[in-house]
Amino acid sequence: MPVSDSIEFYDYQPPNDNCRLAVSYLRLPPVDWGKLPLSNLVKNAFEGDERDIFHRGNIVEKQLSHLEYAWQEIRFNEPNEHREAISRLCVARGSGIQALITTDFWPEDARKATAVWNTVLETLILGRRIDNPLAGPEMH
Repeated sequence: MPVSDSIEFYDYQPPNDNCRLAVSYLRLPPVDWGKLPLSNLVKNAFEGDERDIFHRGNIVEKQLSHLEYAWQEIRFNEPNEHREAISRLCVARGSGIQALITTDFWPEDARKATAVWNTVLETLILGRRIDNPLAGPEMH
């Protein structure tokens, strides 16, 4: 479900991958976004989903000092592989940035994918420029 300008990470080289994580973002105009709950954006994103969804998890919301996010998991019948697949979608907002984070994986990879998902959400920072991503943020 990610857009074409997203960054995608795979566990193996496609088409032999089992898990995918994608991230995209947009800069928000300086208005009060508090009246647009992220849970509504997550719900609306999956409402237009054309996959054969048979389970929708609860929407999880988190408010931190520097950002907020909401995410949901769905389970669906993958039409090409003819088996169950799992997808998660998160919308995060902070520092004038809105991020869309998605992941897709097979149920047997849930443990690995969940560990990655949790790490991404626990370490998420928006609106901070890092000149050299290989070196990490500069400490002042």
